[in-house]
Amino acid sequence: TTKSGTYEVKYKVTDSDGAQKTSIRNIKVK
Repeated sequence: TTKSGTYEVKYKVTDSDGAQKTSIRNIKVK
């Protein structure tokens, strides 16, 4: 991922209740 632009990153997060959530974060790369 060395190209410029916006990347969509998906990752799983386990909260304090032990439930898994899928979070999507947009990262802008200059």
